[in-house]
Amino acid sequence: MPATPCQLSPIIAGLLSLAIPACAEPDAGPVDACAGVTDTGEAAGASSAATGTLDGERFVSFADGDRLLIIDGLQGGTWVMPAARFAGVSREGELGASIELETGAPVSAIDGVPVRLDEAGAGLQLDFVPIPVGDAADLSGRPAVLRVELVDACGRVAEGAIGIVLQYEGTSS
Repeated sequence: MPATPCQLSPIIAGLLSLAIPACAEPDAGPVDACAGVTDTGEAAGASSAATGTLDGERFVSFADGDRLLIIDGLQGGTWVMPAARFAGVSREGELGASIELETGAPVSAIDGVPVRLDEAGAGLQLDFVPIPVGDAADLSGRPAVLRVELVDACGRVAEGAIGIVLQYEGTSS
């Protein structure tokens, strides 16, 4: 019985799928994850991180001793959500952030959180860095140090720290 074109197309497609890989170029080796990555910021190779707040869409860096508001989460818990701006790194990386009291006692930390930064002015930015905070009422008014660190896909590190005062005006206890 003669074959119709509809019966041949799966056979031809199968044969072609076997032949196409044989035509591919040989493996060029591993791809450099940092190829084509450019620095951001004032000086090539310089990296930095700053924390602050957003005034509308404008980033405002914290000054030493500024208040960092502790808020009640929509689904429970209490949080701080500073903004962060980075320079000298690529857009993708892993974020770490921590808060410790001025005495050195840890309050909270996040580590290894995958992020993709947004372009903002001369740097790259995260509008919110959610850090869970327990015992909000007990922490209110306490001086602390807020640290943020980004390790980009090329292994470059941007880090910064600032003294802040935790402030809670919510209802959780």
